[in-house]
Amino acid sequence: MERREGDWFCPDTSCGNLNFSKRTKCNICGKLRPTNQSSNLATTQKQGDWTCNKCGNLNWARRTHCNICNISKTSQEPEDRLGRGGGYFDLFDPKDRKEHDSEDEEYDEFGRKKKKSLKNKN
Repeated sequence: MERREGDWFCPDTSCGNLNFSKRTKCNICGKLRPTNQSSNLATTQKQGDWTCNKCGNLNWARRTHCNICNISKTSQEPEDRLGRGGGYFDLFDPKDRKEHDSEDEEYDEFGRKKKKSLKNKN
């Protein structure tokens, strides 16, 4: 295996594994990367950069508005996210959902024609 720039050796002398630069801990023994060795991970966010509280986007320091959701940097108030299963629930209020009654529809949700119910015959 060839050593590349930023790769680091595990500080545990009994392990001594050569780890890729992207790793923060040894993939063999789990020891944390020594802090005295340079890290390329810190270069992703620079001083002054800010994270949007609404959408989570990392914005450059020179931006005054988020480039994803266009919210102002100065009006960064955390917004309640009611998402489940890894997604966002983007309705402002769960009560805003439109109640839907499918009794009067001719077809069901699978595209099959519904049979007339006995309630309507009386």
